[in-house]
Amino acid sequence: MNRSREHELLLDQIVSEAAEHFDQAELFELDTRELSGGYRAGHLRQLAESRNTGICLRILKEGRIAQASTSNMEAARMLVDRVKNLVRFGERVEFEFPQPSGTPHTWRNDPAEIDIDIMDIVSSGREMVDKIKAFDPGVIPHASAQMDVTSIRILNSNGIDQSYSARRCSTGVVGILASEGNILQTYTYHLGRSFPDRPDELADHTIWLLKIGRKNIPFTGSVLPILFTPKAFADILAAFGSGISGSMVSRGMSPLTGKIGEKILNPGVTIIDDGRYPGGYGSQPFDDEGVPCEEKHLVENGVLKRFIFDLKTAAKMGEKPSGNGFRYTALIKSRSYIASPGPAFTNLIIPGGARTCEDILRDHHRILYVDQLTGVLLGNLINGDWSGNIEYGVLFELGEPVGRIKNAMTGGNFYQQFKSQFIEFSSNRMWVAGFGGGSGSSLIPYVLIDGMNISA
Repeated sequence: MNRSREHELLLDQIVSEAAEHFDQAELFELDTRELSGGYRAGHLRQLAESRNTGICLRILKEGRIAQASTSNMEAARMLVDRVKNLVRFGERVEFEFPQPSGTPHTWRNDPAEIDIDIMDIVSSGREMVDKIKAFDPGVIPHASAQMDVTSIRILNSNGIDQSYSARRCSTGVVGILASEGNILQTYTYHLGRSFPDRPDELADHTIWLLKIGRKNIPFTGSVLPILFTPKAFADILAAFGSGISGSMVSRGMSPLTGKIGEKILNPGVTIIDDGRYPGGYGSQPFDDEGVPCEEKHLVENGVLKRFIFDLKTAAKMGEKPSGNGFRYTALIKSRSYIASPGPAFTNLIIPGGARTCEDILRDHHRILYVDQLTGVLLGNLINGDWSGNIEYGVLFELGEPVGRIKNAMTGGNFYQQFKSQFIEFSSNRMWVAGFGGGSGSSLIPYVLIDGMNISA
């Protein structure tokens, strides 16, 4: 975050002034630069650059909290007066802003790692659409690439003044095969600190999905094992995300409330939240409240170990904050200086199993391979219930694809399925987006669930 000395002094002065009028004060600054490009039907149709900058002042006074934000630095000094008028109506809370942890600050911002290069955007998309078109001129190829640099600074009246910048890249390719009465759409994407060295490999996977899914077969419903890809598994994990959140736990709405130390899932299931994972899309030194991020085993060998908290929910539960307090917009997740902090994942990591997904497919006489789900939000996610339309599902027999099923759906309860129906994870894992697209990322395997009810 390249700011003038005058700008830095302004933020210092706002915090100092707020500290004179209130018990505690915190200033959060967000600066996001984004460059994106999109190919439609194989042609470059979009190349855009945007910037989102703003600050938010939060204060505590006599047990109440209030906040005000602005993107106009000329009006920044007015934030103190604005929160003065708001604090008497503020929510009652039981927490304080954090103090310096004493943990050595090891985050390094290499200028070469946070540059934005337009040619990376253009070339990544071009390589992918060319590969799709070479496979089949009848396939409509779309591609997108986005690079953003997010810079954050947090100051508070308890002595915290820390900042970092992180580059994040996402790349995706779509293949659409349309014929009379039938549309097949597949996609593959990549998340990371940089663009993939081989973007054509994303196109290769999309081509494979097109090949095995272009033949439709009749399907009347069945009970089958399903091998969910990491992309589909990420949507199912939305049910777990609701239950493990300190927001739901503190209100007694989570089915996991009071179950720390209990076996809630199969012993083969371990789920980790790690905000320091090397190269992780969601890695950062601290959360949006200044609490250090760390590696946390949420579930270990099936046993519930801990929840994710921001400052407010941790205080309600008498727990320490976990470094998961983030400012995101609702549903479609994007970083915001306006939103209030709430519990969210950083990098969700699930260790893999012993066999590849290909081995798992070959080992079953009849199994459904599911790569895309839609409508997962229709379930009662807080309770662990989920359901989804199978947007892309291919029936395999003895490792060979038979054909794609259409107009089918599946679902169930996450906790029941991953306790009594879970078979195994694959050894190969992929980085995929968390549900909603922006709240961290997930490094997760393929997952085999037995006895899945599939309706058609």
